[in-house]
Amino acid sequence: MFGGDFDQAATLAGYFVAHGVWSISDGASVIPMVADEGDHGRSFRKFVCEDSGASARQAEEWLEDNPAGAQRAVLVVDGFADLDGVRRDALIAHVIEYGPPRRSLHIVLPYRPRAALGGFAVHAPRFGGAEGMDGIDIGSLGRAFFAGVVAHTVAGPIWTEHLDDSI
Repeated sequence: MFGGDFDQAATLAGYFVAHGVWSISDGASVIPMVADEGDHGRSFRKFVCEDSGASARQAEEWLEDNPAGAQRAVLVVDGFADLDGVRRDALIAHVIEYGPPRRSLHIVLPYRPRAALGGFAVHAPRFGGAEGMDGIDIGSLGRAFFAGVVAHTVAGPIWTEHLDDSI
């Protein structure tokens, strides 16, 4: 690991945000999903309801309740983010290290959909909404996140090939 207390959670997030990139690169949307790790190993689940908003709420409830007793978890949803006054498609991740101490972070990965002019592109992730992160090295967190991206042997190369750092 990279030395930070949040590194394993950041690596988990990188892997599953990359998994989301794999879906959107083909023009599909991401079904709200939660991945978690703990003494039970790693698990992954999707939340499917008739309404995508209900699916996202159900996934968020799972993340908050932590019924698996996980040490860390990440929720990934497909949505929109307002970046510099422009509404953009984005994968949005909520990452939790249950602790103690409990720490959490939001990651927004803006992207250009496959059907858009210029085709599919992935932009630089934005990290924010940190809670309980005092003393966490941001550089270490970024390295851990991208280690997770690269560990996804299918999605990592897709991310790299379609990276557009224009925004």
